[in-house]
Amino acid sequence: SDGKLRGVAAIVSLKITGVPSQSSTQLFSWPTLPFGSPSSEHSFEVTVFECHKETFIIPEFLYSWRINGLDKAIEFNNYGVDGLRIFGHETEYYEDGAEDEEYGGFRASMENILATNEDELHFKDSGYRTIDCNFSVYSAWNVAVEGAPVPAPIVPKISANAAETFERWIPKMLRLDPSVQDFLDPVDTSEYVDYLDMIEVPMCLSLIQKRLNCNYYTNKRSVLADMELVKENCYKYHGNDNHLYTTATLMYENFKSMVDSFVEEGQVLLKFASADGEILSFHYNLSFDLKPLLLRYSVESGVLLKCLRFNFDQTVIHTNSRRKQIPSELGMKSGGTYSIRVLKLSAEEQRFQELYEQKIQLDKVRRIIARNVIASFIWRCHEQGQQRKARKAITDLVWRRIALRRRQQLRIGVIMIQKLHRGLSTRKIYGGQVQMRLEEFRQFSSVWKQTIEQVPRSVHTLTGWALVRERIDVKKVEFMDEDGNLADTDEKLNKALTGALNEEVAEAGESEEGEIESKIDDLTIEENSAGAENDQAELDWSQFQVTAHVVKFMKTGDAKYREIFVKKMKQLAKGERSHKLQKPLKGCESTIYESYLENKGGGFRILWTQEDNRIVVWFIAKHKWVSRLAKLIDDAKNRTARQQMSDSFVSEMESGNYTCSDSPSQGKKEILLDALGNVPLKLYDVNFDNVDDIAKKSWTPQMHLTDEEREVVEAKGTVLLLGRSGTGKTICICNRIEYDRQRLGHKPNFSQLFVSRSSQLCRYVKDAVGNVEGISFTTFDTLVRHLIESPLSEVINGNFRPRQYVNFARFNQDFYTERYPQENVSALIVWKSIRTFLKGSIEAFQTSTGLLSKEYFIHPKKLGKNRCKISLEMRDIVYDIFLQYQLWMDEGHLWDDCDRILAVLKGMQDAKKSHSSAYDEQIKKSKLYVDEVQDYTQLEILMFFYIGGGPGALF
Repeated sequence: SDGKLRGVAAIVSLKITGVPSQSSTQLFSWPTLPFGSPSSEHSFEVTVFECHKETFIIPEFLYSWRINGLDKAIEFNNYGVDGLRIFGHETEYYEDGAEDEEYGGFRASMENILATNEDELHFKDSGYRTIDCNFSVYSAWNVAVEGAPVPAPIVPKISANAAETFERWIPKMLRLDPSVQDFLDPVDTSEYVDYLDMIEVPMCLSLIQKRLNCNYYTNKRSVLADMELVKENCYKYHGNDNHLYTTATLMYENFKSMVDSFVEEGQVLLKFASADGEILSFHYNLSFDLKPLLLRYSVESGVLLKCLRFNFDQTVIHTNSRRKQIPSELGMKSGGTYSIRVLKLSAEEQRFQELYEQKIQLDKVRRIIARNVIASFIWRCHEQGQQRKARKAITDLVWRRIALRRRQQLRIGVIMIQKLHRGLSTRKIYGGQVQMRLEEFRQFSSVWKQTIEQVPRSVHTLTGWALVRERIDVKKVEFMDEDGNLADTDEKLNKALTGALNEEVAEAGESEEGEIESKIDDLTIEENSAGAENDQAELDWSQFQVTAHVVKFMKTGDAKYREIFVKKMKQLAKGERSHKLQKPLKGCESTIYESYLENKGGGFRILWTQEDNRIVVWFIAKHKWVSRLAKLIDDAKNRTARQQMSDSFVSEMESGNYTCSDSPSQGKKEILLDALGNVPLKLYDVNFDNVDDIAKKSWTPQMHLTDEEREVVEAKGTVLLLGRSGTGKTICICNRIEYDRQRLGHKPNFSQLFVSRSSQLCRYVKDAVGNVEGISFTTFDTLVRHLIESPLSEVINGNFRPRQYVNFARFNQDFYTERYPQENVSALIVWKSIRTFLKGSIEAFQTSTGLLSKEYFIHPKKLGKNRCKISLEMRDIVYDIFLQYQLWMDEGHLWDDCDRILAVLKGMQDAKKSHSSAYDEQIKKSKLYVDEVQDYTQLEILMFFYIGGGPGALF
């Protein structure tokens, strides 16, 4: 083009999907549609510049419409252009310094069709500048004929609901995280003069908002691409170790999750959940067949389709059925999110399925062969003149079919008669008692009806002993009955209830398999009834405990399982016992109970044990995993018992003074270990008063604390908690926050602050504690940036621009590698020495310059071997490198973390004196909680003490 290049508009990855056909009969100077398929795949990347008039990349549907419109219009005009008018759009750019740009349309009359006179191969026969108008020449793909006999295409665009949802996200994100403000407006190139040299396509949130307002985007993926461009631009300019890139990444992940979960009208979001926990999500049309989607899942998961089984709401989605599997016919509704469970068939199940398919195919072949044999026999009889024999064969075939149907109807009738007979027999046995009870009820109502209506009704209607029990404190009543009659009565009622339930299940018997399974379970309960009843007699059913595995199942599982789990736990708490509620597993060293979450054979099971006077729900898993998980629970309890040996056990064994005791763990509190790892078992307390909350998606259980954890949580003063990963340090922090809030929350101006280097951990603790007024959750970088930008901006000396920040990567690449390429001292050792001792220590802070002196650093008694592992000879070399590093920093006006923390500390000291009220309101916190404190330098820990107002506030 002869227009002026204005700048990069986009970088596009393209793939060749069609090639223009070269035909000798081509009528016009542009390709004839449709395009042919390429001989091989080829992808390439192009940089698109803003230029004058021409558009070289347009959607395929728009190109086809314009070219077809030109072809048809010229053909209908007797292959002439007289009287044909065209219209299009062009961009007229003003010279540099102009105030505005215009994007306008034009209309013109065609005068001639020119031949392509370009020598370049990619312009040859392309239609480039072939439409001759009054004063201009246009390309065939850039114009359209007025009144073309080709229907105008429907331009794809994002729905109004989606655009409104995405547009509301930007101000919502600004309220949640004020640091997103940095990405709202375009980058100020007067301050960052090299920005356009490094960034080809600038992008910001305000531009995305404008594009949403003017229907710029064709689909939600294009919006996500612009949001990803914001993150990529930040990475190119600032690097991946800058706080701006961290904010951009979190912003992009938040927006992506929102886009992925948004469902258009007429579509559903299907989540395929496999047994190993992997979840793949797809947006799918509500009226399309599911088979192509199942095949797509098979390809992406890398598992053959015949090896998978798909279940939706207890309905099997058949992959080999001829009938279409439509989402709307399966009960799915527009805009909904649904989960499809994916099961990988075992080798035996795959073999069974193959045999079943072969049997179906064989039956089809047999029917076809039988039909052909019968037709051939009848036709042969007819040709030979044996009409009577043919009629007899047809009659026998028809009557055989009729007889089969009659037998089926007779069997259905017999089953119905048996049901009626059982009903009549039951009414005959119990009808008299029922009639007598009804008569007594009528007499009672006639006398006491008015009195009953005047008595206020209770909230709950009691309909049986199991429901009455929960209103009675049985233990208190037992103490009142000296003869123990109530205890015996309670035991008898429990046995009677169990027997009645077993009898009812045996009579109901939905299938032979269910009857056999019930009988086996009844025998199991009878064998273990004595031990089980003794165990259950002392249980405290006011609350129970669940493991983290159960909590994860409740969070990610189907809502119906949560409701069934609540129902089962209520039944156990009310005293109900049956083979499906309390089934002791055989072959286990410890007593492990199984409760049925599903009644079908391979359904989910609840595995729980009794620990002292409480129950612990360990797992909710498929029936096929019960044996393995029970073995893991046994192993965990054995490991728990082994750890309870006394501290003097080994010494007593060596000296021969060890004496056997019935309780080797006397004096030590038992700590259950996780079945899937050698770490303490994380337990959550669930009260039966709030058990219905489990069915809610927002359910957050309360963590259970051991005596040691409770001692840590209630400790006074500054607490430093040590422990390896998985030992419950974060649990202690969460409970300490709640403990301080309950103890001191009534005081005026009480505030709490949680600090961590990980944003994911901040989010986790925030979800566990809850979003309560007066407590803040922030990362360390965000905290320092907040202190510099708002409260201390007037008293802090220094300009901490992101472009001048020095981290280890920049220190190693720009300073150490260039100046000390042959040095034997590692760059990491020098960097750690600078951060830990030379600039980040308390001794350095106490000096006037903020830097540790050389005499102090190399003195053997000042920094001992236990504190500084660097040898005395190497310390001299490290300090000389440090001095050169400081000169390099001063020359480039650079800064590192220690400089920023030092400025913040001095600013906080000045703020205490000059702005004491602002310091107390905006900086000081009543309680401060820091995670992974070993990762901070002494200066950074000192900053925490300043924020907390001194010792005693830090945990």
